[in-house]
Amino acid sequence: MTSKTQNNEDAAISGLCQVLPDASMLLVRDTEPVGALLPNADIVFDTNALLVPYRSGKDSLGKIAQLLEKLKQEKRLFLPSQVLREFTKVRPVTLGEVFKSLADLNSTIKAPGNVSFPLLEGLPEYSKLREAEQGLHASLETFKASLRDLMKVTQEAWGLSDPVFDCYLKIFNGDHIIGHDYEDAEVAAIAKRRYDAQIPPGYKDASKSDGGVGDLQIWLSILKLGDARKKNVVFVTGEEKADWFHRGNSRGIMPRVELLDEYRRFSRASFRIAPLSLLIEQLLPSVSVQTLNSVKNAEEVDRRLESMKCPHCGADVLWSIRLGHGATAKPRCGQCAESFHAHRQRDSIVVRIPHGKRMAAVDEMERWFFENYMDPAEGVPFDSAEGGYVYAGGEPLTTLTILADQYGTRFPRPWLEEVANAIEADHADLWVRRSDYEEA
Repeated sequence: MTSKTQNNEDAAISGLCQVLPDASMLLVRDTEPVGALLPNADIVFDTNALLVPYRSGKDSLGKIAQLLEKLKQEKRLFLPSQVLREFTKVRPVTLGEVFKSLADLNSTIKAPGNVSFPLLEGLPEYSKLREAEQGLHASLETFKASLRDLMKVTQEAWGLSDPVFDCYLKIFNGDHIIGHDYEDAEVAAIAKRRYDAQIPPGYKDASKSDGGVGDLQIWLSILKLGDARKKNVVFVTGEEKADWFHRGNSRGIMPRVELLDEYRRFSRASFRIAPLSLLIEQLLPSVSVQTLNSVKNAEEVDRRLESMKCPHCGADVLWSIRLGHGATAKPRCGQCAESFHAHRQRDSIVVRIPHGKRMAAVDEMERWFFENYMDPAEGVPFDSAEGGYVYAGGEPLTTLTILADQYGTRFPRPWLEEVANAIEADHADLWVRRSDYEEA
């Protein structure tokens, strides 16, 4: 065994010990389904669960308020401070999306052009059609006027508040807000240590603008709650991303074992994840099917199929990604079978290849390049009389030309340009094949 292989194995063993440090805590029975824990567990809400009522209607909001009030009276309703911060930031964006949809409807809905067929004049059916056309235009104007009134009223009335926000104001207070005891610098250090060891949650979002620390802030608050109360916890969220779930068939199948183990070590209790609709179904048995379906539909509407270009091969990919600025997904291309990252911005979907894969590709390209090509000054004969090199294998090539010929079908052009620029920053910009000048 080489020293390099041994070092890699030692690092892997060390990393696994960080992820699952107490082996004695792993052989425990922790198989209760989430439904069995719901009646007595502490309930912690995620940001996306608080946003569900904005898409599920008035009746659903009433039932959600009833559920929250029930949990409040039972003293087991909690809201991480990070969730409250995220909700405060995202709420105006959510309302903005409603107002934009209304504005788009107002500007796009149109009546057909004027009906004019002189040849048909005199026919009773044609007269009826012209009468219907006039009625259609009048109805449309009435509709658009009502739509404008609705937009004006809602924007004025909901500028600083709205029915969902008012509901939360009545239910949540300081007793329900939970946090942790770490300073910002300590959280940053914890994040680095955990992300280096790939300990969830958060490390899969390390490339986001907040470094993925939002989910970690929430998790640290949940751990503190578990340490203090020693109770089972159900985290109410619509998230099924790989930071929280083991996934199969593009869906979450169970919470990450690292999370189950870490919460158990802090609390000697169980951690589960559930959508808001399951809580309503289990804890409010009298809820109507219509209301429950409204909540489920709102949870599903949180995802939308989007068309995007695979950054590996350029093929069109249709994939589900959550609504809302900052949402992420990890699509897999049906043509080249490669996965990539998708990130929802306000008006577009940005795609990129994972950073680790890009770095591995960069390393491969640089290694291959220097193994196979050299600066002419390294060994090409020089004819002083002619004042130049004597090339045996044709004229020298640029760095990018060589890389594009070898890797152009495998890696995106920006990667090739990145490697070419890095090579030329410290070396030559014209190269020859080593095999043409070096003896076998």
